[in-house]
Amino acid sequence: MLNLLIVVTSLSLLFWLLTLMALMDHYGKEPRIHRLPGVPDGRDLPLLSVIVPARNEEERIAACLQAVLGQDYPRFEVLVVDDRSEDRTAAVVEQIARNDSRVRLLRGKPLPAGWAGKCHAIHQGVEEAGGSWLLMLDTDTYLQPGCLTAAMADAIAERADLYTLIFEAPCGSFWEKVVQPLFFQLIIMSLPLSKLNDPACKEAAAPGPFLLFRRSAYEAIGGHAAMKDEVVEDLRLAQKIKEEGYQLRVVNAVSLVTSHRRIGLKEIWHGWSRVFYTGLNKNPLKGLLALAAMGVFLLLPWLVPFYALAEILVGHSSPGMTALLFLGILHGLVFLAIRKELYLFYRLDRSWALLQPLAVVIAMAILVNSMLRESGAGTVVWRGRRY
Repeated sequence: MLNLLIVVTSLSLLFWLLTLMALMDHYGKEPRIHRLPGVPDGRDLPLLSVIVPARNEEERIAACLQAVLGQDYPRFEVLVVDDRSEDRTAAVVEQIARNDSRVRLLRGKPLPAGWAGKCHAIHQGVEEAGGSWLLMLDTDTYLQPGCLTAAMADAIAERADLYTLIFEAPCGSFWEKVVQPLFFQLIIMSLPLSKLNDPACKEAAAPGPFLLFRRSAYEAIGGHAAMKDEVVEDLRLAQKIKEEGYQLRVVNAVSLVTSHRRIGLKEIWHGWSRVFYTGLNKNPLKGLLALAAMGVFLLLPWLVPFYALAEILVGHSSPGMTALLFLGILHGLVFLAIRKELYLFYRLDRSWALLQPLAVVIAMAILVNSMLRESGAGTVVWRGRRY
C-alpha cells in the first residue's frame, strides 16, 4: 500500500510540475488585447450591434449598459431584450434609452416550446439588429474603456468569425473564493488558447458572457435558432463555428473585461451542474475518467501528507513514510505556485488556495449531479426557468 501511494503521488507530482512549467512558458505567450491609444475614425468601421438578453436584472443592467455606452468605438447600437422580466429591468432600460438614442428596449415574446430562454432572447435581438458584427453580452459583464475598439480591431485583423475572450472573474463570497478558481483552473488547463485558436484542432469553447460574431458566419451556422434548446449554447456555437470551417479566436482580456455576479454555494451548484457534464460531451466514460482524475491528481495529493504525518506520529515511521510526507508537502507548494501563476495571467482569486481539497470534493459532487441530471434523473434550473 505504501509503495503504491509513493508511486501514484510521484506521478501526480511530475504531472503538476510539468503543468507549472507549461503555465510559465506557454500561457505567457497567448494572445492578449489591451486598450489602444486614440479614438478610431468611424467612417470605415463596421456597425456593431450589442445584444443584451436580460431577465430580472434590475440590479445589474444599468452598470452594464453604462460601461457599454462609455466605449470609444464610434459605431455601435445597443439592443436590450427584456426576457419577460418580473422586476423593474424594463423600466431601468427605458430610462437609459431616453437619454441615449443608441439604446433600444425590445420586449421579449413569450418563450416558445423547445426554446431555452437566453437563446430565444438573443434570437429576437439579432432579428432587430442592423450591424454586420454582433456582440452578445451578459448583464453581469462590464467592459473597461476601450474594450470594444480593441476587440473589434483584433477580430477584424485576425479575420475571426467568432471572437471571445477570457475575462477577469472576481470572487466575492466565501464559496466563490473556494470553488470558482478550481473550475476556471480546470477549464484553462484542459482548453489552452493555442488549441482553441488552431483551425486544425477540433477543441472549441467560447466563454458565454462575451460572444462577438461576424454576422455572415453567425447566420451561416444557423445562429441560436439552430441550437434553440441548448442550455449551454456558447459551447455549441463555438463547436459549430469550427465544424463549419469558420475561424474561432479566443484572447486574454482580463484588463478590459470583468464578469461577476455575487453568488453562494447554491448558485454555484446549479450553475456548474448545468455545464460540467456537457463540457465533457455528455460522455459517460469521460465523466467517470474525470471523476477518477480529480480524485487522484487533485484530492489525493492533499490527503497524503496528513496520512503520512499521522502514521509517523503514532510510531509507524519509516523511510517510505518520510518520503511520502515529503512528496505531499511538495505537492502543496506546487499547487500554490500554480495558483500564483493563474493569478498573474488571469487574475484568478488565490485567497483560499489552501482549501482546494474542499473545492475538489464539491466539484466531484457537482459532476456526479450533472451526470445524473443529463441522464434524466433531474432538471436544470436557470434564471427562474426549469429545463
